[in-house]
Amino acid sequence: MIKAKVLDNQISIIQHYKNFLIPFPLAEQKSIVEKVDAKYVG
Repeated sequence: MIKAKVLDNQISIIQHYKNFLIPFPLAEQKSIVEKVDAKYVG
């Protein structure tokens, strides 16, 4: 259940930062999102 919630948060973070992330390659986007996720969720 917690995992699903974290995934939900990641998806919303990705959506929130989508415009910001567009210029970055996908692998880098994932890394940025994980950093943001760790900072705000973890």
